[in-house]
Amino acid sequence: ELIQTLEVSKSVTPDMDADAIGGSVSVKSVSAFDHNQQTTSSVTVQGGYADLREQYNPKLAGSMTHQFSTTLGVAAALSWFDWDFGSDNIESNGDDELEQRHYTINRERLGAAVNLDWRPDFNHQYYLRTLYSEFSDDEYRQAAIYTFDEEDSGIERETKDRYETQSIATVTVGGEHQLNLW
Repeated sequence: ELIQTLEVSKSVTPDMDADAIGGSVSVKSVSAFDHNQQTTSSVTVQGGYADLREQYNPKLAGSMTHQFSTTLGVAAALSWFDWDFGSDNIESNGDDELEQRHYTINRERLGAAVNLDWRPDFNHQYYLRTLYSEFSDDEYRQAAIYTFDEEDSGIERETKDRYETQSIATVTVGGEHQLNLW
């Protein structure tokens, strides 16, 4: 909902940084001028179910664009996703140790964008792009470790509880101009 297109270049082109050693991926955010209609809107409601953890996983998203005139437009998008999942597994070193693990994980994402475009004529365009993204990862792990070594055999228990967040906010202002043959 926040991205209109992805452009992939497998090799360096003249408009890219000269120090690049390979291709690039260019992320194009949504613009009001990507659509032929004056006003567009979209709403997405999705859901899933994780049997192993008996959890529902909702996703909500929406976007809208509006062209105030043939030269000025705005686009906005919002996306939220909450995913609960996990695993139960057994790992072994193939010799004398067996580890039984139980994972419970929650990942939540929130993203929002508001973009303004002003195109006074065919040869000149200006834009303002904003993006806010927040991601959280909450992992809880329990483990039981069984060691089989004759007299030194034993059982250990481990618990891991980790919570991480990351947020990004960006504002980009720019323009493109075509001057004569340039």
